[in-house]
Amino acid sequence: MKAKSTRSIKPEKTRHVGDEAFADLKEALEGALAFERGEPRDLRVTRIRAPRHPKKTLPKDSANIER
Repeated sequence: MKAKSTRSIKPEKTRHVGDEAFADLKEALEGALAFERGEPRDLRVTRIRAPRHPKKTLPKDSANIER
């Protein structure tokens, strides 16, 4: 015969999202869906310049570097 467990099982606490955070998430989702459908949206785009690629070095150049 099995012994009964004396530990009680506690239900996990559920975290709820606040009203303001939910409204922000809903607005972002609606914007993403509109973008995917191709609907015009008032979006701001910020363009930044990517850094240039480093100069290529030849093996003979790296052999002359002092250590």
